[in-house]
Amino acid sequence: YTHTGQPMPNERGEGFEFGVRTQLLHDRFDVGLTYFQIERQNIRIANPDFEPTVDSELEKPQFIAGGLDRSKGYEFSANGKLTESLSLRASVGTADARYIKSLDAYREGWKLPRTPEWNYAVGASYGLRNGVLKGLNLNASWRAWSSYRLQDVAPSPTNLRYKLRADQGGVLDLAAGYGWRSGQRLRHTVRVAVKNVTDDIFVEGSGYYSLGRQFIASYALEY
Repeated sequence: YTHTGQPMPNERGEGFEFGVRTQLLHDRFDVGLTYFQIERQNIRIANPDFEPTVDSELEKPQFIAGGLDRSKGYEFSANGKLTESLSLRASVGTADARYIKSLDAYREGWKLPRTPEWNYAVGASYGLRNGVLKGLNLNASWRAWSSYRLQDVAPSPTNLRYKLRADQGGVLDLAAGYGWRSGQRLRHTVRVAVKNVTDDIFVEGSGYYSLGRQFIASYALEY
């Protein structure tokens, strides 16, 4: 606390998860389902009694520790090989993250900001093992999420930022790589990737705008 010089209490978190996992298609695919719950206490929050234009940090704390929030949900994942060349992966998750206790009564029951209720991801990889293009690998992935609340401010007739929401969205990434050997010990790999192929701009969970389309090229030499 600034006004006392004493450190704020440690944030405390605890949680648990349990689930099941199995293999399908002659052990080619791993499939899992998990339930989780996480609670956080002594969260650093703004002091509702601190008025920046009137109060001094030397006399009253601007931030205090208090409140309780809880996140719970399910995660499903599956990944494996359909053939020696083709691999698939998919996942879907849901999270119900809310304020359980808060020094600001209006927050209780609210969903935590920048926390999508649903998220999804699918991907595929294909690698050529024979022929003229042996060593060529192709990858594609798509991740998406539901809309979520952006701001964490008190409801007010003159300040409607608490209603701001990020739209649901998704990102497509593509990549291609080629690897070959020269001699018995040197392995070369060239890779080209395009991130956010559709060049969509959206607000990420961090609260900042995402990057647009990106082109990345790399070369690796292994001995």
